[in-house]
Amino acid sequence: MPKFLQLTSEPPNGFTELMKNTLWGSSGGFRYLQTDIADRLQEQEESYFLSLIRGDNLIGTMNTYVKPSHLGEIYYIRYFSFLAGFQSVNPKSGRIKKEGIIRREINSLFHHGSLRSKGNPASFFAFVETENERSRHMCEAFGFIPRRSLSTTLFTRLNPRESSGVRRIKQEEVTTIRNKLDDYYSSYTLHNSNGISSENYYVLENDGNTLCGVRVLPVEWKIASVPGLWGWAMIRLLPRLPYFSRILDPKRFKFLAVDQIFVENGSESMLDELFESICNKLSHHFILSWSDSDSAIHSVLNKVNKGLLGNFRKNEGGQIIFRHSSVEPDVVHRLENSPMYIDPRDMT
Repeated sequence: MPKFLQLTSEPPNGFTELMKNTLWGSSGGFRYLQTDIADRLQEQEESYFLSLIRGDNLIGTMNTYVKPSHLGEIYYIRYFSFLAGFQSVNPKSGRIKKEGIIRREINSLFHHGSLRSKGNPASFFAFVETENERSRHMCEAFGFIPRRSLSTTLFTRLNPRESSGVRRIKQEEVTTIRNKLDDYYSSYTLHNSNGISSENYYVLENDGNTLCGVRVLPVEWKIASVPGLWGWAMIRLLPRLPYFSRILDPKRFKFLAVDQIFVENGSESMLDELFESICNKLSHHFILSWSDSDSAIHSVLNKVNKGLLGNFRKNEGGQIIFRHSSVEPDVVHRLENSPMYIDPRDMT
């Protein structure tokens, strides 16, 4: 049992509030507050929380959860936040900084692998922004190595039009869609189609043929800062203009996070129509999607007409970092050298 940190399967008191008040993103870059923390926690099937608690106060915490995979125990590090004030101890006392002790205890946790059964093989991974120096230092301090990269795609429509060919799937179609997606992403790691339902999946049809499909998740963030000309327009200019103020509110930035995308060969251009019609049906103007930068679905998303604001924005990149404990080399190779499926619930 850690000396300073407590490992639990339930979130500690104050966890949600701490996460809601945590500013995500990189200093000088895109910064935002997440508002759907409670919803994301409910979606985690097997969670662990490593927390530092003093009295009744939650000083810091790390949340990780198991990603279903046939490659063994794989843990995604979802939330990591320690209050800046808990940093040091008087160096003249000769005592080791608690920051160093905490770091060693977290390293020990990773070293021993499985959180289910200490000593069993396990892999850990996380996503970090390319320009986030703090996250990069965490990567180095905890023995993580960047192995893959990911990209963000922003799709925008100021006046989205409806398409008669776009509809939500029926309950009796769910199994067929799941099978199609399992086949479409068979070469990816960490893909899981269990979250598909008749409530969240849309398809585009033409002459009775299903050409493409996508899962939709409504999300809301509070935007604190965005760099560059795009940031100036998003934060300072557009919200003050009569028309754009109805579309863009940085304090309540609403968008649709999409994934589980499939496109039939030769129908890649139809993805624009599908996205735009979904925006119309759900009264949104922004769609965000994350993908492994070295994957087929990333190439498909790159061809989408992103719209005026989407093309205006710089693509925000990131790294996928790994640490393994007693994992077989062939499993490590598969995890680090195959395209990873990016679930937007892990990003929002």
